[in-house]
Amino acid sequence: AYNRKKGLYEKFSNDQHVRFLENEVYGCDIMPFAAHLAAVNLALQAPLSFTNKVNVVIRDSTELAPGTEVASAQKAIHDSYKTPKLAEFSAPRKPKPKKGVVDLLEQERDLKLPKFDVVIMNPPFTRFQRIPPSFKKKLAECFKSKRYKGIVHGQMGLHGYFLLLADKFLEEDGRIAAVLPLTTLSLEGFYGIIRLLLSEYQIEHVIASSGRSAFSENTSLREILLVARKGTPVPETRTKFTFIHASPEDLTVEKAR
Repeated sequence: AYNRKKGLYEKFSNDQHVRFLENEVYGCDIMPFAAHLAAVNLALQAPLSFTNKVNVVIRDSTELAPGTEVASAQKAIHDSYKTPKLAEFSAPRKPKPKKGVVDLLEQERDLKLPKFDVVIMNPPFTRFQRIPPSFKKKLAECFKSKRYKGIVHGQMGLHGYFLLLADKFLEEDGRIAAVLPLTTLSLEGFYGIIRLLLSEYQIEHVIASSGRSAFSENTSLREILLVARKGTPVPETRTKFTFIHASPEDLTVEKAR
């Protein structure tokens, strides 16, 4: 996201870097170590520009919604290898890393989450059979709004909830870009998601690879890249299906464009 925004400027300055980090680019991960690396990587895009305000959150993102206030996560990295797992919801509770906003310096700071123009994600593909009942119950509570009635049920894989999470955070006319299993578009458990996408979104791109079936590493699932714009489809709406014959690791940004 940072690099694409940067590429839209003919001349990029430190002021724009600071604005990206402090006001425009947000990230969230349940793993403190991953969140910390993301925060450091963003800061190092312009190492001569000082900012301590990097909007990267350590949290189970399914708990979040626009307007949620997230507290500072000082010293969270100390416990970064104690990664929360779905199984912990049905196992005896263990001490957890402190949740909140990653700060590059120890400075108290709270963050109120806004809505966004773009949500980019590679969500977990956990099958519904492997989601602990207590976590399913929590997910049902997080997505109990009238908009998702008839969509949320016990036989939906975890990535379905993340699509609904993206929907929560997207502004009207905003885009979602997601790496998903191909079966998201065909399994009965996702029919509610499909109806939502077909009625409330303009599906712009479905991208598949024939060079290798997956875009992610270490997965045997066939994957697609889905890009959809939030807004009621119009008669002129078209979906582009793109098949990439090179393996994903052989692609450069220029080749992808």
